[in-house]
Amino acid sequence: SIDKNKNIFISNKKFNQNTLEEKLKEIKKANPKVKVYLRADKTVTYEFLMMVMKQIIDGNISNVSLITEPFK
Repeated sequence: SIDKNKNIFISNKKFNQNTLEEKLKEIKKANPKVKVYLRADKTVTYEFLMMVMKQIIDGNISNVSLITEPFK
């Protein structure tokens, strides 16, 4: 998850941009079939979201889904 302040969380634990990719590689190694569900606050820029997506992919995780809220 990415909050409005661009804080990045995995299972409610906060990570920064510098350690995210390594943590994702550890997760992938422990569970090769891992799937990431990415949720971001509506104020997070597309650019920042894509930077996080790149880190997920660079962490060797290709099974990624975006979580959205239903349109009201």
